[in-house]
Amino acid sequence: MKKYIIYIFILIFFTKISLAQEQYIYELKFVKHLNKNLLFGDIIANSKYIDFAKLTIYEQDSLNYYVGKAYYKLNIIDTSTIFFDKIKLSQELISKSNILNFNYFVDNYKFTEAEKSLSKINLNDNHKKEFYARGILLLNNRISNYEAKLTINPKAVYKQEILDLTYEKYKLFKRKSPVLAGVLSSVIPGLGRVYANKPLHGLVSFVPVTWFGYSAYEGYNNNGFNSPNFYIFSSLFTIFYIGNIWGSVFTAKNRNEERVYEINEELFNNINIPID
Repeated sequence: MKKYIIYIFILIFFTKISLAQEQYIYELKFVKHLNKNLLFGDIIANSKYIDFAKLTIYEQDSLNYYVGKAYYKLNIIDTSTIFFDKIKLSQELISKSNILNFNYFVDNYKFTEAEKSLSKINLNDNHKKEFYARGILLLNNRISNYEAKLTINPKAVYKQEILDLTYEKYKLFKRKSPVLAGVLSSVIPGLGRVYANKPLHGLVSFVPVTWFGYSAYEGYNNNGFNSPNFYIFSSLFTIFYIGNIWGSVFTAKNRNEERVYEINEELFNNINIPID
């Protein structure tokens, strides 16, 4: 009789283990289903009720990936990185995690970090990986490094035409000097902004500065240094004159940044690595 009781307890014990394992597998499949349907908030909510310790290492890797991806999609990057870092054995999921990090860094103009993530990504097509590597160099304005790669292997790269177009635009791009823009506007108000290809901005600078200057001159001519108009308009002239110089400096800088964005636009739209 005792023998049968022991058998029954053993059977119940292993049945519970089996049912528990099936429950964890079902929960993991449910998380994958939520991911497929882009229900990232639900993934995070459901993961809090799953005991990671009772999953196999590979199941833990899978769950950590999907939870990390959910936080990533919700733009909670610090937390997503915590889950990605927990992936231990699955090289495929480690690579996918780094793809997500790569895309995030590119979208936020963190090109040095993007390069580091790219080095950890396994892509089946080496030409594609080389395209992303060269694209990052162009986006980061490291033209000499890009040209060095062209010397080694000029054409055998995925989407080479996009790289060529961006590179040619960079070669034709003449940066505007912020210093020269400031100097020009100190001579003729607004001229630095005209130099920076912003003629309307230059006119907006020129009119008030010259008007305040002329008004100050008229006030001085009429009543000398005792003229209230002289003090008022000379003060306004000084403020607008200095502002015109600094404005020209920043206009040149902004024009350079605008042009870089225009040059990089098509490449930027193609640089993200697609992922499931």
